[in-house]
Amino acid sequence: MTLKTVVAAIMAAGFALPMVAGAAGDALKADQKFEALDANKDGVIDRQEAVADPAVAAAFDQIDAARTGEITPEDFAAWEEVSKPMDSKPEHPAMEPKTPAVPAN
Repeated sequence: MTLKTVVAAIMAAGFALPMVAGAAGDALKADQKFEALDANKDGVIDRQEAVADPAVAAAFDQIDAARTGEITPEDFAAWEEVSKPMDSKPEHPAMEPKTPAVPAN
């Protein structure tokens, strides 16, 4: 392995790590939110439990992919993924758009 290859691998890992960590954090938040909404701890969120979160209650039929009247952890995680707002700020500073230099007069 050449030095150039090693440096490229380290740089790639440095760019990817914040993205992976962010995705893992989002999954954990979704799991925690699901557990908080599942008041009776039966492993699903029903309509009565969904009212605790107005966004979940409003989107209940959309989230309940199988139309069973219950939201599974998989349904909830999928909905959280597609409904989360896109951050305007990149996860890594190197991914920020470069501002063109304004020529001095």
